[in-house]
Amino acid sequence: MNINQDPLKRPDAQRTPSAAERASMEVTRRHVQQANNEGRRVVAESAERVKAQSRSREDSIEISVRSRRAEQADEAKSDHQLRIEQFRKEHKAGTLASPERVRRAAESMLQRSDKR
Repeated sequence: MNINQDPLKRPDAQRTPSAAERASMEVTRRHVQQANNEGRRVVAESAERVKAQSRSREDSIEISVRSRRAEQADEAKSDHQLRIEQFRKEHKAGTLASPERVRRAAESMLQRSDKR
């Protein structure tokens, strides 16, 4: 008999399987189901791992040292500009030359002159 023949046309395909054959087929069926379930689980875990990695890549932004320094310089400029604006307002209001500020300025000038 040719192996490649259609199994339904073989004479032994017409008989009902024995109890041992049914048990063997059932065990094989369970093994195949377990293997399929395990394969699905592995694929799902792998897909979840890839999604988590892609989310972490999307959520992170690397900023170069040069751009961080530029940002810090911009912040320093804006802080400096805010202080200048505040001094201008105080000067216009006449509150810039308070006795405390005059004293601190004089002390600062004396300390600088002592260091020279």
